[in-house]
Amino acid sequence: MENVNIGCVVIHGFGGSVEEVDPLAKSLAILGYDVMTPILKGHTGRRKDLRGVKYQDWIHSAEESFHRVSSRCDKVFVLGFSMGGLVGIHLAHKYSVDALVTLNTPIYYWNVKQILKNLSEDLKTRDFKHTKRYIASGRVLPTSALINFRTLLMQTKTVVQHIRCPFFIVQAEDDDTVRKESADYLFRHAGSEKKWKEFY
Repeated sequence: MENVNIGCVVIHGFGGSVEEVDPLAKSLAILGYDVMTPILKGHTGRRKDLRGVKYQDWIHSAEESFHRVSSRCDKVFVLGFSMGGLVGIHLAHKYSVDALVTLNTPIYYWNVKQILKNLSEDLKTRDFKHTKRYIASGRVLPTSALINFRTLLMQTKTVVQHIRCPFFIVQAEDDDTVRKESADYLFRHAGSEKKWKEFY
């Protein structure tokens, strides 16, 4: 296989799957990047598979893809969606990452104001799409996984100051899971000389 100059590791979120980052991964591949989308351990869609999984296992899952991409590319960019951004920050802290992008990555989570707005919208439209999503997420995630997510978040806060690579932070203002203050925190605390944040 011909060596590709730039590779991208695109990491999905907590309780999610590669499907949630697939449009981004495909767009990058079309542009000529060598793209890998690791499946974080336990993220099979079955609740039982997340039981007993540690946050270190999620980092290790992404590390495997990072090593594979870095072995065949001159530069590696890491892109993480939601919790995938937390994992990406750990990769950028531990390895020589050429650029880091986080998308809706939590430091402060559960935007109560937006959740109430969504529930109110459900009552008006009577389709209850948001309500169903909130109920479904509670059924999918075991308590041990939630504890490990929280631990990963706290560990990330201790290493983000050591990030040195260019860092682009993207955050949706109406995200009901991740509060927009998360992007402000990452921007303030990241040690990168080149860093940007954007709200949409």
